[in-house]
Amino acid sequence: MSREAEATYFKLMGALLYNEPSEQAINTLRDEELFAEILYAGENGLVKEGQKLLANWLKSAPANELTDNARTDYMRLLVGAGKVLAPPWGSVYLDEDKLLFNVDTLKVRNFYQKYGVELKKKYSEPDDHIGLELEFLANLSEKGEVEAMKSFINDFMFPWIFNWNDDVQAHAQTDYYKGLANLAVGGVQHLCENIE
Repeated sequence: MSREAEATYFKLMGALLYNEPSEQAINTLRDEELFAEILYAGENGLVKEGQKLLANWLKSAPANELTDNARTDYMRLLVGAGKVLAPPWGSVYLDEDKLLFNVDTLKVRNFYQKYGVELKKKYSEPDDHIGLELEFLANLSEKGEVEAMKSFINDFMFPWIFNWNDDVQAHAQTDYYKGLANLAVGGVQHLCENIE
């Protein structure tokens, strides 16, 4: 599989998990049938399941209804009106007290900086958001930083993303997030197993 397909996959997963769902994004996913055929990591079991969930969900209702449902799920799962049900930050899973902006967050920030990545919202949002980490993998892939990708996945993603996916699967009310979480985690798993 080409580095271009790999980078595109992680950019897309990162953007979809980082940003609040929009009707434009839902329509783009539906119109281009991006999930009818997965061009990266398609043989991974989680990716296959994610593809199936998302493809069926995208056909299940009009775009405006899907968008409303996905936005509600986004708030419940990833932002929280009260308790965040599937916190998208690694530090929450790695810290005993479930704190954000802790030493784990700073380690991720330092890794980003080592490879020339500085976040725009550096002091207002934790660097260890799943969407940002996926976009960083895309950045490393584009640069051909194979060893850095391995190290980043093993040190900063694998310690928590499977627990995060379990939370998404347990609490999501839409197959949009169930599918995306499986696609993201399965893609990372595939990358780590097949990195050259």
